[in-house]
Amino acid sequence: MSVGALGEVVFVVSREETRTLSQFYRSRRAEYAEHQILDQKPHLQFTGVGLFRVSFRIKLTAGLCDPKEEAETLWKMQEAGKAYRLLLGIENMGRFAIEDMEEARKWVDPLGRPLVSEFSLSLKEYANG
Repeated sequence: MSVGALGEVVFVVSREETRTLSQFYRSRRAEYAEHQILDQKPHLQFTGVGLFRVSFRIKLTAGLCDPKEEAETLWKMQEAGKAYRLLLGIENMGRFAIEDMEEARKWVDPLGRPLVSEFSLSLKEYANG
């Protein structure tokens, strides 16, 4: 069962394959200009909202996927510097670029290949006009 996607990376939970998504967070800030006024407190002026930021974790488990191959796909996506469509269930969250990514290899085989890897991804909304 597909639970979402980031570009071509589909988050799936099934008996044959697992690429799970967890700890999903979305945030953004309100932006204000601060105007200094002589002998008074500054006045704030709302200038709009900032870009959405999204963070989540992905768990990759050998036997249910190839953690090394999946990791390479994610690293290449970040290196490309492109924006990818983010889907969560049936909700289209918009286009996002991979800003920050961290890999934790929880278990490796005797040859150093990952058996279980967890990724933490931080994405930034890609809005162009």
